[in-house]
Amino acid sequence: MTSEGQLILALGDNRSLKNLHQNPLAVFIAFKEADFLPAWQGVRLYLQLEEINYDGALKEQRVAEIKQTVGNQAAKMMVAAIRFSVYETRPLLDMSN
Repeated sequence: MTSEGQLILALGDNRSLKNLHQNPLAVFIAFKEADFLPAWQGVRLYLQLEEINYDGALKEQRVAEIKQTVGNQAAKMMVAAIRFSVYETRPLLDMSN
């Protein structure tokens, strides 16, 4: 996440990328597992697509980060950097109505 409240991801040529071309809304879930479900920690981010970059500095930066953290094979699969704005944040486990 950026300080401007945006999420930037890199994606391969997959169903998620294809879906974003037709529907600019997405949900991103991040979590940390625990021994039992109520102790899991996490967040659900509700996203609005801002831009898809197939070339340029944003894509190169994300691919370099993936190469460093996950490896060269995963980095080679990335075809685009996606910038989203976050329009709602909710806890992973939300007991409210």
